[in-house]
Amino acid sequence: MLILTNFKCFPAEWSVLGVSGQTREIQASAWDFFVNSFRADLIVINCDLNLTVNLALLFCFLPFLKKPIIAVDLVLRQPVTAKQRVLTALRRIFLKRVDHFIHYFRDLEAYERVFGVSNAKSSYVLFKANIWDQVDREQSFDRDSKEGPYILAAGKSLRDFDTFLEAIDGLPYPAAIFEPDAVELARHGAKLTRDRSQFPKNLALLSDKKGAASWLENLKQAKILVIPVLRSSLCASGISTYLDGMLLGKCVVISEGPGASDVLTKDQAAVVPAENANALREKLKLLCEDEALRRHLAKNGRELALQAGGERELFKRVLERSVEWTLAQRSSQTIGRGK
Repeated sequence: MLILTNFKCFPAEWSVLGVSGQTREIQASAWDFFVNSFRADLIVINCDLNLTVNLALLFCFLPFLKKPIIAVDLVLRQPVTAKQRVLTALRRIFLKRVDHFIHYFRDLEAYERVFGVSNAKSSYVLFKANIWDQVDREQSFDRDSKEGPYILAAGKSLRDFDTFLEAIDGLPYPAAIFEPDAVELARHGAKLTRDRSQFPKNLALLSDKKGAASWLENLKQAKILVIPVLRSSLCASGISTYLDGMLLGKCVVISEGPGASDVLTKDQAAVVPAENANALREKLKLLCEDEALRRHLAKNGRELALQAGGERELFKRVLERSVEWTLAQRSSQTIGRGK
């Protein structure tokens, strides 16, 4: 089986579920995928909405050349402006031409309602810890797990820093966020409207030098890792952040929504209502004062992160699900021809 993909560093040769195959990586346009697809059995597109829609459009014009398309981690946003609503209506038409979707979250209610991406054409796989190769996974949680000093809110995608700042304001515990970058926060749809002069007195700003090393060192500063997500999020926002934090043995608090309340158990993280400062504040007070509960969540969360693994383990899950879907389609077609 030959797979075309835009995944970087995907296994060039692989064997899963009794099927062996090769992968050809293409980092180019939908047209390049199209002209290279003649000998391919399957196209797997990672996290690229425009590439997915454009390739589906090409196959609409030349349906006899169509190859199955699996879209992985398609990040879709709620349309707000008139232009976005028109574009969403057009994209919805061509997303129906995608054969299968692989997501890192389970709750597809909003995806189906807004974009027509349904459970019937979707499957879930667990994501990965991005810092997997930078952490000593053999260390004992009970012996080696160390807490930092801060209630730390981290990440950028659709983060609700306004609610976080309201929740920690006046609490007798040190809190922190990364040094705000207004341009980056706006680009990722985050909400931080307070002026610096209005930041809570217990809030520290951690230097963000960008890059993996800075990210890792800042996460280590957390006693509790908070991922406040806006209610408007349609998909998993913050999943890589909480898996990274969990791998470091951090207790995680996250806003409810896709990728949180549909994936995590109550023993792996504390899930609170989105955009509810009072609920977040009470949960943080409880966790700061109850070390046993905090460590219980952190230990179970770390077990989840160890199960998730890193890039290699994620690729294996994506490959297995893609091959499994392909085999099911072939079996269905064979049965159909036999009738």
